[in-house]
Amino acid sequence: MSEPASFYVRVSIDKPQLDAFLQAAPSQPAPNGNWDAWWNSRAMYGATALADELRAWPMATNGAIVDEWLGDKQSCSFSRYDEENRVWEFGIIMCTDNYAEILPLLVFCQSLQPYRNASAQGDVGIVYPFFWGDDGVMAYFTYGRDGFELAPQVGSTGDVPEETMTRLATRLEAMWNALEADGAD
Repeated sequence: MSEPASFYVRVSIDKPQLDAFLQAAPSQPAPNGNWDAWWNSRAMYGATALADELRAWPMATNGAIVDEWLGDKQSCSFSRYDEENRVWEFGIIMCTDNYAEILPLLVFCQSLQPYRNASAQGDVGIVYPFFWGDDGVMAYFTYGRDGFELAPQVGSTGDVPEETMTRLATRLEAMWNALEADGAD
């Protein structure tokens, strides 16, 4: 049995924009050639067509999605907003090992694009087995001037720019440590 991968996203976003995103209804999937290229690049057992699996969460708001994950203590989820740097981090340390199950997360992340600070650099997300030490990457995505982009060429942590991978792993480690400390109280 596979172990669950971890999910992490970091976006530069002003607090009013984050609040607006969290209050908004989940966006419907907006697949394009990039989604298809990413989906077709993944090695999956029993792969199906992307169109058969792609969906948004059936929740009233994006905030309800975040709250549901945060309420699942076994998922070891976190949501942190850094007021000073205007950065939101959302992560699920014990997420899933199933590609179909990460699709709603990716749709959720794609829907962040219009809310984030458009001029920001370094906004990124990843789904990989952080906690288990495996180097396989289920999904890696970036935000830029051209929008949300999945990286079909990224199949392992070695394919992620080293500085970015170090930053991602460091943030997940810090969040894991904070969750552990909170649980010790």
